[in-house]
Amino acid sequence: MARIIFKRKNKKIDVPDNSPIKEACRQLGVPFNCEEATCATCSIDILSGEDNLNEPNENEINLGKDRKHRCACQAKIKKGVIEIDF
Repeated sequence: MARIIFKRKNKKIDVPDNSPIKEACRQLGVPFNCEEATCATCSIDILSGEDNLNEPNENEINLGKDRKHRCACQAKIKKGVIEIDF
């Protein structure tokens, strides 16, 4: 089981390994709009654990995202823990 931590609000959500983080981020309060990585509304900063996520996809890269700055609608957690802020 993987874990997403929103440290500033001291909130944590466990999710299955190898799963998208979109719904967990929604529960943590991340705003969403297009959900296809074309608007970047769901931008999150990865404070730690970026190696536990999949690589940014082409849409994210086109928006200027990298391993520390992701679209929550596109990221999947492989395992372990990530800490986010938004």
